[in-house]
Parts: sequence; structure tokens; C-alpha cells
Amino acid sequence: MYSAIDLIRDVWVYVRPRKGRFFVASLLRVASDIAWLYPPYALAIVVEYLSHYTVGMSMTPVYTPIALSFVAIVIRYAGLYLGKNTMFVLSERAALDAQMRAMRHIMMLDTSWHEAENSGNKFKRIDRGADSVDRIIRIWITDIHTYP
Repeated sequence: MYSAIDLIRDVWVYVRPRKGRFFVASLLRVASDIAWLYPPYALAIVVEYLSHYTVGMSMTPVYTPIALSFVAIVIRYAGLYLGKNTMFVLSERAALDAQMRAMRHIMMLDTSWHEAENSGNKFKRIDRGADSVDRIIRIWITDIHTYP
């Protein structure tokens, strides 16, 4: 049976040359998700402070969470954009690597195999395989990080 470990092992072959970018993009996405937790907390701080507010009290406890919320929002969207953009470029290059690897393998095969099947079908399978590698990496950055 083909397991998730087997899938990761097979996709890692194409990600390994760019593993630094893969980890940076993943960390950016995780950091953006963690930063997104702060604005509701800041709103709770502001509401709690304003519920006990009396005239003459300092407004600094209100301004600080609001300012930090804006910073968290910037981190959120910058991390999402940079992480996804980096990973999407990586996934497209991994798909090209998969196509090149499949083409090299096909060129090494016996001519009887080439004569047995239409070349359009061969190229369609190569293209679908490369698209699948691209899709799996894109799913990693867009969906896997959003589920607990």
C-alpha cells in the first residue's frame, strides 16, 4: 500500500535541491499563521481596558495593542505572500525537474517499448505526473498549514 511516507519520499526527490527555500517558505507560512493569532488577543485587551476606563487614565494600553495588531497584520500578509510565492516557484521548478527526469528515463528505454504505445500518450502521462508534483507542493503551502 502506498502511504503518506512514500508520497513524501517521492516528492522529496524533487524538493531536495531547493530544500532551503522549502523550509524558509514553510516557516514564513507558519509565522504568518502565528502572527494572525494576535489581533483577536489585542482586541480582548482593548475591550477589557476600556470596560474599566475612567476619565484621566492613560490611553497607552489601548494604542500599543492596536499598533502591534497592525504589525501582526503586516507580518500575516507579507508572510503569506512571500511564503506562497517562494513555494509556487519551487513547485513549478520541481515539476520541470520531474518532466526532465521522466524524459531521460524514456530515452533510456528499449525501442520496442516506444513502438508499443503512442507518443502522445507518453507525453500526456509525463505532463500529468509533473502537474501532480506541482499540485502536491502547492497543497502543502496552501492547505496543510491551515489545518491543525
